[in-house]
Amino acid sequence: MNLPPPHGLTVQLGERLDSLADGLAAMLREPRDDAFAGDVVCVPGPGVQRWLAQRLSTRLGAVQGDGVCAGIAFDDVRRVCDRAVAAGAGYDPGDDPWAVERLVWAVLRAFEQAAGEPWFAPVADHLAGGDAARPGRRYATAARLAGLFSRWLQWRPVQLEQWLTRDDRWQARLWRRVCDVVEGPDPFERRRRALRVLAAEPGLVDLPQTWHIFAPPQVAPGVVETVAALAAHRSVHVWVAAPGVAVAADARWRHDYPLASLGEARRRATAGWLAVARVRDVPSTNAPPRTLLQRLQADVCGSAGSDLADLV
Repeated sequence: MNLPPPHGLTVQLGERLDSLADGLAAMLREPRDDAFAGDVVCVPGPGVQRWLAQRLSTRLGAVQGDGVCAGIAFDDVRRVCDRAVAAGAGYDPGDDPWAVERLVWAVLRAFEQAAGEPWFAPVADHLAGGDAARPGRRYATAARLAGLFSRWLQWRPVQLEQWLTRDDRWQARLWRRVCDVVEGPDPFERRRRALRVLAAEPGLVDLPQTWHIFAPPQVAPGVVETVAALAAHRSVHVWVAAPGVAVAADARWRHDYPLASLGEARRRATAGWLAVARVRDVPSTNAPPRTLLQRLQADVCGSAGSDLADLV
């Protein structure tokens, strides 16, 4: 068996979760320097955690399916990354000035500072309409905008950073005013500094030398960047079930098989990981398809190009 690399980010790509779970179990069974060291496996939710723990219990230390799943800390990759960035930037995760619940008050202060400026007129007109009839409109509007800014920070950071230097629309001007109100560096510079620190000082984060991310959901670009920084001195394995990812570039599927669109969301979720990591294929351990449903699934997952009419 090929041993995993000493450090780096690897995507273990397979067609089914059960095959990925078996591959993860095989890696967890590998001998290590410290027999009492625990493992960290990030999962997308409690349902997958329960299923994976049960699956691993039949593989780890099992003789006749009677093993045990112990010494594994299950976590969420987004929480791990939030704690890592906080450690790299040197702030308490519970005292983050850019957290959405604190960003609301920064937006309210920005409202006060921008009052009377011409560019702020659309927002001022909206807020003025709620002074008597809807006195809570000011806070509700600030909360709404803070939530949007927070989501854009996660999913559209490039656009928000561009707003710091250009764009005269009121949304961009308000964002610049919010960044002026919040003390300290802007969130983009803070993240870049944190990632440089994490890559240079791996001991800041309490993670084992090898840890795993199993069946990750679609995550924000910042999560992928943080995991890549943590992988500078660690071996990180991302176990991705993405049937038919390779056929995304196959013209036959795009034009001849409408069912190819069913996997588009999964391919988008996988693309971020594939762009920054080496890829290894996890072989499937399934028997050949015997039923109509299994044969249909096999054709959807693979670019076999067979005639679907012969399945009915």
